[in-house]
Amino acid sequence: MEEREFDYINVIPFVDIMLVLLTIVLTTATFIARGEIPVNIPEAKNREGESEPPVVITLTANGQLFINESEVRESGFEEDLDGYSSNSSILIRADKTVYIERLIRVIDGLKGKGFERVSMEVEGK
Repeated sequence: MEEREFDYINVIPFVDIMLVLLTIVLTTATFIARGEIPVNIPEAKNREGESEPPVVITLTANGQLFINESEVRESGFEEDLDGYSSNSSILIRADKTVYIERLIRVIDGLKGKGFERVSMEVEGK
């Protein structure tokens, strides 16, 4: 058998691997740079500003519920609010595809615990 010398190096597999790694890095960097749980927020013309950081309750499109970036169960999340004063501001970040029934259950639970300062995060137009 005759030995052949290579005239070139096939770099296509290397480029494929680098593109996959680049995609992973960019996806992760976007989440880290934002520092928030991704939610598609609805829009509104009027927004209010807050002076102290509120307790953030996040409802995601895939059914997750978070209190300040800690995932909690929806069926009894009121117990997770026991560590917060009823004078605390509550900011609800709900994906615009969340069913209104889920949102009402969360607001009802907040009102039942005595929270009066409840607001929704919306995108400005």
